[in-house]
Amino acid sequence: MFGFFRFIPSRSIFFVYFVIVLTSSSCNKQQDTHLASQQHFLETLEKAKRVDIPIPLGFFLAHKEDSSQAEALTYHGSLNINLVQDFYRKEMEREGWDIVDFSNDHEGMFFCEKTGRSCVISITTHRKKTLLRLFIKNNSFTDLGKIPNIVHDSQTISLSDLTKDTHATRL
Repeated sequence: MFGFFRFIPSRSIFFVYFVIVLTSSSCNKQQDTHLASQQHFLETLEKAKRVDIPIPLGFFLAHKEDSSQAEALTYHGSLNINLVQDFYRKEMEREGWDIVDFSNDHEGMFFCEKTGRSCVISITTHRKKTLLRLFIKNNSFTDLGKIPNIVHDSQTISLSDLTKDTHATRL
């Protein structure tokens, strides 16, 4: 084999090696570019699921858990709790969510519902950072099919009344 390369000029060998290296590196770059664009598409699709649940600027995703029925997201940021509470009061209403606000000066707690979806927002501090937790469920938390709708301005409802309604809906 050594004898064969003796007859080929050294420029030709250099050119052949150069072409081999160039084609192999371009294949890797194409594959890397394809994987990066595929990853970007998946991230965009993931964000689109939560397009109506805003995140304040300066908050970064720290942890995520999801199942087929719910999703839990944890974000870290440096905004004051009161500013984050004001942000969610305004933005969730703007996105069409019904909000029940249980917040105080030390922590925020919002229960938000929209047709077919629920979101619980918890805002606390931890080690001088603001911790934002979102619990998102595709079905309403109260829409279990077994719990009857209870009108808030009704008078006292006993446990037996609930049981009657539950049995009536099953039949």
